[in-house]
Amino acid sequence: MDNLSSEALKKLVRRAKAGDKEAFSAIYENCFTPVFRYLYLRVKNKTEAEELAQTVFLKAYQALPGFQEQGRPILAYFFTIARNSLIDHWRKSSDRVEDADEVFKKIPDEKSNIESKLDSKSGFEKIKSAMGNLTEDQQEVLRLKFMSELSHSEIAKIMEKSEEAVRQLQCRALKALRQHLGKMN
Repeated sequence: MDNLSSEALKKLVRRAKAGDKEAFSAIYENCFTPVFRYLYLRVKNKTEAEELAQTVFLKAYQALPGFQEQGRPILAYFFTIARNSLIDHWRKSSDRVEDADEVFKKIPDEKSNIESKLDSKSGFEKIKSAMGNLTEDQQEVLRLKFMSELSHSEIAKIMEKSEEAVRQLQCRALKALRQHLGKMN
């Protein structure tokens, strides 16, 4: 996967909008892994995550003629579609899984290896357990900020909240994590 700059992705979107299928293919190759990872963290099933990711890119491709650049990264656009697709999926399914799972260890990440940042397996388990005590919005903010490495502005657009609300959610989530982890030690 090439890690194209935001500008390069915007140029690809303009080409794809003009009918260049190879440009959309390049967008797909650059954005699939983060979108898949985001979905997989939520549904915890590889097949479901792959199907949802395909749905995200199909929706994006179908919406391409009406796509308007709004000054935000293209990846944020795909995360918004992914989030909405998850909501639709969960409405249709009663199999929603809430807490984090072994998925953190199974998803490769070229930018950072989460496992290497944890002292031990027990440290990972403590964090996983503590994350389960957070609200859904707090978990979402932490996933988007630290796993997907999005800015507060990008997260705000995806979650349809103000940047200040995102900052507060992140601050409260990190404070709650510290408290829960402190009680575990």
